[in-house]
Amino acid sequence: MKIDSHIHTLPTNLPKDVVEKEAYRVKKIVDTAAARDLDAIVLTDFGHIEGFRVLYNNMKIGDKWLFDEDYEIKKEESAVKIGSRSYKKELKVFLGEEIPTKQGEILGCFIRDNIEPNRNIDD
Repeated sequence: MKIDSHIHTLPTNLPKDVVEKEAYRVKKIVDTAAARDLDAIVLTDFGHIEGFRVLYNNMKIGDKWLFDEDYEIKKEESAVKIGSRSYKKELKVFLGEEIPTKQGEILGCFIRDNIEPNRNIDD
């Protein structure tokens, strides 16, 4: 399998209206990964999971869905399988996060929710 396990989508602490304006980044990343024939990617934004939420909830921007009827999205607990007529195969997108701790950063993959930042690494 070909997997990219460390992909950033959106900067930290964006207001909701800016997330909507920048959501196209998530679509571009997904389409690029599929075009490069990857099997899976892990979205690992720094200290948040908004990029994954954009995909998981298929954000509506104005009156259009980010991933329109040309895409098929299958939700799992902490992942999404996404297909399109333009993809050779489905792409699996996992929820991850680059977690800032008091001792440094940890890359969390296959997590289920946002992890509170700046905790002790032992937590």
